[in-house]
Amino acid sequence: MDCEFIGWCALTASEQAAWVQAVGSVAAIAVTISLYMSDRMDRKRADKRARATFMVLLRPVLRRFEAKLRAFVLQSGDAEEGEVLDVTKLDGDYRSEVPALLDLLRQAPALPDLDDELTTLAHEIEDLQADEDLVQDLMVGGLHSAWINNRADIARKARLAQRRAERILQLVAPTVSEH
Repeated sequence: MDCEFIGWCALTASEQAAWVQAVGSVAAIAVTISLYMSDRMDRKRADKRARATFMVLLRPVLRRFEAKLRAFVLQSGDAEEGEVLDVTKLDGDYRSEVPALLDLLRQAPALPDLDDELTTLAHEIEDLQADEDLVQDLMVGGLHSAWINNRADIARKARLAQRRAERILQLVAPTVSEH
């Protein structure tokens, strides 16, 4: 070893050991930072892939739901007085899309731009269905005016959910086209 380069030979054994330990500590810190940054980038890429996959899965389900809910809003005023409303017989049977949509929403990754919209949509769907179920129960029980009395409120809730689904589709569209 060339002792003139750094004066290594002039150092005592304990000083040499201290320098080796210091250089080793700095190298260990550098490796730790590098591993942390690499893991962080891997997690960001995995999160981005999960969001992109979710958006690709969400879009067709939400599009079908929104179209059927729009048809439901248009058709829901067609029930005859005294007729028991059965939404499953309407072309706008949006309920057939609800299980897949709600299941997908439960599996959603963190989506800062959409979390509030998706949560609100899920609540609007549940609220709308609860009102429809109540009206159907009342009508089956003989209170046929329940649909007439509650039609405007149910239509309003359906329009709210349909508009929110439209907004979400508009927000999702650019994300899906990027991937």
